[in-house]
Amino acid sequence: MNVSLIGALRRLEVVRIRGEFYRAWEVELRRTQHITTSLQTMEFPAHPTLEEARQYLVHGMAKGRPAGVVAKLRPDLFPVLDQLLIGAGEGFGTLHDSLRLLSEYYMREFARMSRIRSWAGVPLAIGVAAAFAIPFPLFLDDRVKLYSAAAIAGTITVYALGGIPISLMYATADKMKHLRRPRFAWALAMGLEGGLTFAGAAHLAATVADMPDVGRHLDKIGPKPLKTMSLTQMFDGANIWPAMYEQVKKADEASEYLSTFRVFAANLESPP
Repeated sequence: MNVSLIGALRRLEVVRIRGEFYRAWEVELRRTQHITTSLQTMEFPAHPTLEEARQYLVHGMAKGRPAGVVAKLRPDLFPVLDQLLIGAGEGFGTLHDSLRLLSEYYMREFARMSRIRSWAGVPLAIGVAAAFAIPFPLFLDDRVKLYSAAAIAGTITVYALGGIPISLMYATADKMKHLRRPRFAWALAMGLEGGLTFAGAAHLAATVADMPDVGRHLDKIGPKPLKTMSLTQMFDGANIWPAMYEQVKKADEASEYLSTFRVFAANLESPP
């Protein structure tokens, strides 16, 4: 949890910079047509974590390891979504498309979470107002210096510890349906577009959307039966919401998955 106000606000910037990182890598990969060279010549990320990720990939691939394998060794630098799409893209020779998908996903995630950050102004305003209002009796008693010191100390405390309510706000929002549901639909579409199997894309969507009960449902089926199942069969009895299940059935019936799930996910993100 980010304790400081600045730290909590900067958390969202990492999401945006991650999207820019994959976009810059994609552009350079299309230009150079070489994975390692594209990482070496791409625009350097504006955040130390992403720069560490870039260097880690370069060093790992210099040892002869595939990029997907290198990414899996550092889950702190590469979330499961990144690991799977990089690995699948590299394996199918479509890494540039995987990087485009990752860039799109993180920029959408930034837009989603930006709405939540805008709510941060409420607790911040309350905290600053309280810093001046609580010691106000000191001012009425003509103890102006003491009042000023108390107000300054209160304001400093708001900035030092103001990240706590904002971090809690982020954590609460992550569990809300209006964020988890589009994440699930987008991840399902991205997994399939990135070359994953039905089962792989379904597991990915459950992980990205933080829906572990769906993952457990798939695990109970077992890897062998999953290989021959349609998406509808996989999700039959799973704890996904009815509208998502209907879209899965529609996609199976028409054998049109990408546009079906993309349009559905976009509609989920649209304001009512």
